[in-house]
Amino acid sequence: MLHALARAIFLDGECYALAIALHRNIGWPIVGLIRVDVIRHAGLERPDGALHDVRGPVSREEFGLPFSISGPYDIRRIAEADLYAARGIIQTEAIDLALRMAQALWPNLPWRDEGGCVLSPHP
Repeated sequence: MLHALARAIFLDGECYALAIALHRNIGWPIVGLIRVDVIRHAGLERPDGALHDVRGPVSREEFGLPFSISGPYDIRRIAEADLYAARGIIQTEAIDLALRMAQALWPNLPWRDEGGCVLSPHP
């Protein structure tokens, strides 16, 4: 049930907050699914080369499937600042919620801070 709730929130809506929370706390690079110069979806690039979003580890081919975008996908590394520039405001509360849900979903990821998000002001 937690997976279903997380997907509803972070797959198509708050994926930016989830990507920021994971990046700040795990350190993996942020990637964006770019569609006509817009970051349509955000996730992380895992050390093994797979991508990671609210679904967990996904292949590059799977990353864009929920958005009805045909491949090949334009997936590239982006910075946290790119997400803020695209959206304007990303609530600290959304990032903290994303982290707490992610820690519940994937307790075995290499978390830096088990008690909460490493919050830093956005660029």
